[in-house]
Order: sequence, then C-alpha cells, then structure tokens
Amino acid sequence: MSSPRRNGGRSRRQSSARVPWLYAVVRDTTAQSEGVAVVLMLSMVLLGTMTVLVVGGAAIGDSRQNVQVSQAEHAMRQLDAGASTVAFENSDRALVDLGLSAGDGQLWTTDDGWMRVEIQDADTDYADPETRVLNVTLGTAIYQSGETTVAYQGGGVWRSDGDAATMVARPEFHYRNGTLTIPVVNITESNDLYGEVEVVETGSFERWYPNVTDGRPHKLDNAKIIVTVQSDYYEAWGQYFEDETDGIVTYDHAQETVSVKFLALPSTFSIQNGIVATSGTGTFELAGTGSYTDSYNSSNGSYATTKGKNGDVAAVGGVILGGNSSIQGDLYVGETIDTNGGPLLDGNAYVVDKAEFDAEKASFTHTGDVYEIPGVATIEPIDRFISNEVERIRTTNDNADHPGVIVDNSITIGEGDGPKELDAGQYYLTTISIDQSTLYLDTTGGDITIAVRDYIAMSSSNNAPYSRIIVNGTGNVTVYMLSEAESKVDGKEGNFLMGKGSTVYVDNESSPQFRVYGPSAFNASIQASSAASPVFVGVIYAPAGTDGTGSVVVSHAEVFGAVVSGTLVVNQGGAVHYDEALGMIDIPRSPTVSRLEYLHIGHHKIAIREV
Repeated sequence: MSSPRRNGGRSRRQSSARVPWLYAVVRDTTAQSEGVAVVLMLSMVLLGTMTVLVVGGAAIGDSRQNVQVSQAEHAMRQLDAGASTVAFENSDRALVDLGLSAGDGQLWTTDDGWMRVEIQDADTDYADPETRVLNVTLGTAIYQSGETTVAYQGGGVWRSDGDAATMVARPEFHYRNGTLTIPVVNITESNDLYGEVEVVETGSFERWYPNVTDGRPHKLDNAKIIVTVQSDYYEAWGQYFEDETDGIVTYDHAQETVSVKFLALPSTFSIQNGIVATSGTGTFELAGTGSYTDSYNSSNGSYATTKGKNGDVAAVGGVILGGNSSIQGDLYVGETIDTNGGPLLDGNAYVVDKAEFDAEKASFTHTGDVYEIPGVATIEPIDRFISNEVERIRTTNDNADHPGVIVDNSITIGEGDGPKELDAGQYYLTTISIDQSTLYLDTTGGDITIAVRDYIAMSSSNNAPYSRIIVNGTGNVTVYMLSEAESKVDGKEGNFLMGKGSTVYVDNESSPQFRVYGPSAFNASIQASSAASPVFVGVIYAPAGTDGTGSVVVSHAEVFGAVVSGTLVVNQGGAVHYDEALGMIDIPRSPTVSRLEYLHIGHHKIAIREV
C-alpha cells in the first residue's frame, strides 16, 4: 500500500472547499490588524465623545444664555414696576431685587436715548423752541449677553438680538380718544446693578403740558404734535407707535430715530393756492417761455370771463423761477428762492429770510411787498385714506352694470372702439387707457366714484380724434389713485398721463367736479410739444408730506383748477389757472390720522442705586 501524497497532488478531502478571497485576506491579516482596529475604535469613540461635547456644550451654552436673557427680562420688568411706583404713586423709594449675578452678563446704565416733543403751528409748521419744544434725555439700563441686549428705557422694556428690536413691556406713552399722555421717565444717575437696588426720585415732578403760564393751554387747536425718539431700539418704538395709534410714523434709519405725528386740525380743509408743493425735500419750479400762474372763479363764470391775479403759489421747500415766467399772485416760500432770466412776481412775497430775498430781487421783477414768515406748512399725505377707499370700492362696486365698458376690471378704449360711458355709481379699475377716443362720465343721475389701482393713460395725437375724458352733468367725479404701477406716454412715466391733444373737460372749467386724489408717491405728467397742448380741468390732490417723492410736471399744457403735490414743475408753455371756487370745497386732510384735543406731558427724574 502506498502512502498518501503529502506534497504535490490534489487533496481528496471534502473539507478542503475553496474560501472566498476577501475573507481569506481578512482572515490572514487579522493578526496584524488587531492593533489598527483598536486604534480605529478608540478614535471613533473619541470623535463621538468630542462631537457630543461640542454640540452638547453649544446647546448647553445656548440654553444658559436663554435662561440669563429671560432672567434679565424679568429683572427689567421688576425695575419698570419699581420706577412706576416712585414716579406715579408718590412713593419715596422702591426696593427691587433684580436677581442677577455679576457673572451672568454685563449690566450697566448710560444716558443714551432721548425724546423730543414739538407742538407746531399748523399754518407754518413752526414750533417756538422756548415754549413749544421739549427735549429730554431718557437714559437706559442695559443688560447684555452675547448679541442680545435687554433694556429699560422711557418706562418700557426692550430687547435686541443684534438685527431686530422688539418691545417686552410697553413704554409710558398712551393715546386714547383724542388724548395723548406721556409721563416721561428719565434715569438721571445709577451705579452697578446686579442684586438688590433702590429706585428714588431725584427731582421734583415737572408738568410741561398743559402749562398756561408758559403759553401751553389745556386744549390743543390748529396744531401738529410730533414726538421723536432716538434710541438703539427705535424700530421697536416705531412699531409700538404704529400698533397703538393712527399717527403718521416716519423713520430715519441713519439717525436711529422714529417720529409719530398727530394733528389738532379738522379732517377737511379748502385749497387756497393754485399750486402747493408740499415736500420739504422737493421744489417748485416755474421756468421757460410762457409759463405762468393766474386765477379765475368757475362759480361765477368761465376762465375767459372771470380771469384774475390770485394764482398764489406755496412751497414748503425751495422755489426756482426762470426765463420770462410769471406768478400772477402771491408767493409763499419755506426755504430759498433762486431766479434767472428775468421772471415776474406780480404779488406779495412771504419768505423765511427777507434779506436773502431782497438780495435775489436784482435778477427778477417784483411788484408787491415782502413779509417774513416762520415757514410754510406742509400738507400731510392721504395714503391710508386712499388705500381704505380703494379697498372699499374693490369690495363693493357697480362694475357689473357696464359689461361692455369694463372688461377684467379695466377700461381700454382704442381709436376704433368708439366712445364709452359710465354713469352714476362706484367703479373699481386696475387701469384706464384711452387712445384717440373718449370716455364720457355722466353725472346727471348722481356722482361717480372711481378707484384706480395703477394708472390712467391718455395717449398722444397731433390731430383729431384726441384722447378725452368728458364730464357731463352737474355732479362730481372723484378718482382715487392707489398708484401701484406706472404706464408710459411719449416716453414719460407716471400714474396719471396726458399726451398731446388729450383733454379732461368739464363745462365752464368747473374744476371742483373732477377730483383726483393720489398718495405721496403719485406721479403725473401733463406734457406735449408746442402743438396740440393737453388741457386738464380739475384738481390733483396728492400731498407728499415732508419727504414724499410724488411729482407733477406741466409743460406746453394748461391746468384749470389746482395742483397739490410733493414737487411741481411748470415748464415752457405751461400754465396753472387757480380756480377760486376750490376755496369753498372741502378736501380731505389726512382724515385717517389720529386727532388730538388734549395733551398731558410730565417729566419724572429717577435714580437707580445698588443697596
């Protein structure tokens, strides 16, 4: 019997089945890789531990900061309560446990922040700095943790997370039913604030308004009241003003201020000037050959039969007069007047600097007297009023009564379409476009009210047929222009556009019968070349307030009525004929803005001291 082969030939044993190569590699290298595996395992454990520590540590840190900020908010509320006890409840002192420790964050006080109250004369926007202006430093107690600050200021508690500020507790500023109450709380001194502190009064209470002795009567009349706050938290102050009042709120982000304006005025008034440029940042410009202002009175007859020299102009900002232009009426200027080319002022001049005006007189002709005035009053915007009216008419209107005229909430009339007509009722339109055709507005059955979301555009034509809007009857047409989008005619953009040959016509040039109301950003262009001049009969009333951007340009065109806008330019061949009948017509004067009858302002001085 031969011995089995030990080397060389094949093994016949069944247990010698072939092993997959990957397993073999792993099996054969196991001994060498045990140390590496241990290292890898330890590394993974260490990495996981570090991740947990980092993520968990950050979460713990965030949680700790949130707790600290919440504690700071509670502490500032407690401080607010203590200050109120001293200021308003005749307490000598109040003890407050802030419950904060020195290691939880930084806590300090500054004299940052101020409040100014101005009571302006409504006819001039002037406030006597000696008797009608109050300036108070507010002072601020501030807690900071990371990017978050919590502050007590002006009787309120505020919070900022770096980018945005919010109100935690309302300040001492209260408006209700025509009465504004501002008990100003001023921090005059303090020291380190962490544990228990005391709040004490550092000066006697000062009642600033009313104060009859100093010329501040109990009841307000013919005035504008402006409250301005400068603060790191000014945006939160502004949001509070917007939420709690219907005043006009404006922001100056560069100066970190917010202002809220109230009116002690009737909600309507009448237009006494042919041109009013209401924006302090804008101008009135009358320049070019043949540009002028004058007057007539449609309640007594047509322009041709009642022509006069009461075409007064009022500008809150500056005035530019050029060429052989002329103002046949009085001029009211809130800032400077610049002239060139020999214009004519055939009336009195009311200016803020008589000496400057006299020095300028060498370059123009003036036939009247010169009077010095404190300023020219702006007219506040009516944006909110227009928005409300447009929304009201959008919800309920008579569009369905005119399916052949109003299509998809628009009126579009082309040259081949023939004239179209609306009668008495209320209509909501996105746009009105008239191209060498006519839209008749028939008021014989009653007034017509039109709300326009975007624009009215009347195209140009050198020859008939022209683009026309014609008012028939003795009723009134009121147009509310929301002015969300603009159109273009002859390269000019705007919300109300009249090109060559276009006309808005009312019999006898009766301007009170066609009234266009626009917001502070409303832009109108009534322009052409020397041929086919546009004619507009009516009133454009779009006051822009102190800083609105709206403008109206009149060139080679005539306006019979009046124009109130932020900036107004009457160029070559442009004329504005003021209709004195408007002096007897009620025009809305910011009717949605909060009215004031009574004002109460007191000044409280407190100190916060560590016990």
